[in-house]
Amino acid sequence: MELCAFLLYFRSPLHISPRPTGQLTETEGFIHSDTLASAIAWALVAIGYLEDDSERVKAFLEDLPLSSAFPFVKYKEQLYYFLPKPQSVLPEENGAISFKTLKKLQWIALEPWQRWIQEGDLSVDEQLIQGRYYGVSAQAVLLSQCFRKEDHMRVQLARATYRDPELFHSELLHFGEGCGLFFLAPKNQKDAIESALEVLQDNGLGSDRTVGYGTFNYETRNLSLSFPSSDYVMNLGVFLPETKETLNNLKPLQYQVLLRSGWITREGMLNLRRNSLYMFAEGSCFKLQTPQSQLFYQGAVRDVTPPNAKHPIYRSGNALFVPIKMKNHESFSI
Repeated sequence: MELCAFLLYFRSPLHISPRPTGQLTETEGFIHSDTLASAIAWALVAIGYLEDDSERVKAFLEDLPLSSAFPFVKYKEQLYYFLPKPQSVLPEENGAISFKTLKKLQWIALEPWQRWIQEGDLSVDEQLIQGRYYGVSAQAVLLSQCFRKEDHMRVQLARATYRDPELFHSELLHFGEGCGLFFLAPKNQKDAIESALEVLQDNGLGSDRTVGYGTFNYETRNLSLSFPSSDYVMNLGVFLPETKETLNNLKPLQYQVLLRSGWITREGMLNLRRNSLYMFAEGSCFKLQTPQSQLFYQGAVRDVTPPNAKHPIYRSGNALFVPIKMKNHESFSI
């Protein structure tokens, strides 16, 4: 199946808070799909591509399945994509490779990732492990240079109180030349997403956009993926079930749950926090009632409007799912 891959080459540091409180002391190394969806919808409303009407915005988000934005490296004109490790059973320990080392893996290069989802297992070569990355020979040396986190001293101004300013440390993600983050979407959404990226590339993504963080250049490429026929699937974006009955047809097996919250970033509501939601994290594994051999999407869009907000605020749990092979069917959560 062919998808659109949207590659973001960041011109400035990026901060994406991993905490539901929106604190700046730490940053994630990637962007969740609900953050991307909200940014795309905002940009399309700003340019008049999408009518500024709450029902129309919600309908647009319900028809906008996305993956989260994952790392990529461009080396000698060759692109190397990294995708999230399935939360399924880890490969068996191999010689000197410890279980702890295998468990820390977060990102797998596209080629071995495809083998993993096709076969349900991966023969691990220790020489290809670089921290949280499992790559191919060319990138193993590059990864530590391409994605670098750095602390910066900042001044915090209270949003909703009159406390004195406070000094604090803010962690920023810096990108080396030829690397960045990419996300996937169906080809029928290409025009809308590119229109949004034209706006977002100069406005930025993430926190502290007013000081120039999160700006980027982008390019669009086609990416072909092949999937096994299987009744097991994993999500490539954060997933919010539409109803409890959804989980009867899409049974969680091995998964992680995230609390998604944060401050509203639109003018006039900067001192307001969105209502919180729990969602399934990327790479969670589920069992379907009937086998699938194609990518599909599923998930709810929820109203997370806090009191005193000027208009409705939505969060998208509409995620892309891919069929995978699983050798162990025991369920657990982390």
